[in-house]
Amino acid sequence: MGDAWAVCSIAGCGIPGHYDGERRKCKMNCPSGIALDPVEGVWISDRQNHCIRRLPGTNEKTAPGREDDIVTVTGRPRKAGFRNGHLREAMFNGPAGMCCGVDGAMYAVDRENHTVRRISGHSGADSQVSTLCGSEQAERGWRDGESSQALFNRPFGLACSRDGSFFVADTGNNSVRKLNTKQIVSTVLGAGVSVRSG
Repeated sequence: MGDAWAVCSIAGCGIPGHYDGERRKCKMNCPSGIALDPVEGVWISDRQNHCIRRLPGTNEKTAPGREDDIVTVTGRPRKAGFRNGHLREAMFNGPAGMCCGVDGAMYAVDRENHTVRRISGHSGADSQVSTLCGSEQAERGWRDGESSQALFNRPFGLACSRDGSFFVADTGNNSVRKLNTKQIVSTVLGAGVSVRSG
């Protein structure tokens, strides 16, 4: 029958809320995306808390007693918004799918802001949140073209290919979109017609 596998809980106590700390005691509210970074840290998009959480990698150096602690990396717990900048200042609105890019940065779909965001690190003064593609005015709709001009409609899933391109499940537009390495968004599956614009 091959090797035996087992399912176990790595984080969360089963009660909705927001609480950082020991992974089995922490609280989340509708976690919707998960990804590993280059040091096997576990990143979680905590959708209804509007923030991004992280569990350190197994061999990562942490403060004594913090090896199993979930921390909020960026976003303001329970407060939706849109803001780029340092981790402590950035805001999200319903983050969902996540992935690690070929550059080692983390990327998250910001569902209700209709964008994809880039998170350059999990600590330090140089760690910033920026917009990878989509409108910085949180405008939704459908438009292909340059990353800053493209429009999405409540996207949810996200994946990165080996060449550094990104694929976005654009849920509200019933399509799959691609951001190539030249920062151009195109529609690769689906009609590319928004259900609702504006």
